[in-house]
Amino acid sequence: MSSVTSQVSGTDDRPLKTDHWTLADSWIWARLQALVRDVERLFQSYQYGEAGRQVYEFFWSDFADWYVEVAKLQMQRVENREQTVVTLARVLDICLRLLHPFTPFVTEELWGHLKQAVRHSSLVTRYSDWPDALVIAPWPEPRPEEGWEMAKVADFTLIQEIVRSIRNARAEKKVSPARRIAAMIVGGAKTALLEE
Repeated sequence: MSSVTSQVSGTDDRPLKTDHWTLADSWIWARLQALVRDVERLFQSYQYGEAGRQVYEFFWSDFADWYVEVAKLQMQRVENREQTVVTLARVLDICLRLLHPFTPFVTEELWGHLKQAVRHSSLVTRYSDWPDALVIAPWPEPRPEEGWEMAKVADFTLIQEIVRSIRNARAEKKVSPARRIAAMIVGGAKTALLEE
């Protein structure tokens, strides 16, 4: 949480550009929208436990383990920084809204920190209409799947598989995580994607 709020509050005052989506930005947004649709469906059928499990899994696996780690790298590039900050703030906001029925006091506290970070960032005008408390914030509305979502999820899943394979090979060969190694990847039809 502190990593995300520090990235949000550390932005400058330049206008935000929303047309610079990276593969990771597109992937996390597509995964989040699928989660919102699934949680809504599960709530409608009174499957609250499964809804909570899916939100928890998304938050720790997709968001914390993957997107936040990629975002740290994206933040180092000026052309990606602003969109990455917007994505971090928006995804964390929606995650906290989805988690709120399960852990209301914790999510209220975390949301207050996020709101404070946004208030002291270049996002302040973009999110000036946030309610005073998470408990009165609107529930995320499920949106129909858009045509680009499946392709972006598939592309990022390929990246995840490559990273996992490299990590597994390093572990099997007992290579220290701090040691840099070369890896040869034959991309075939996905060469352009892997060069990004």
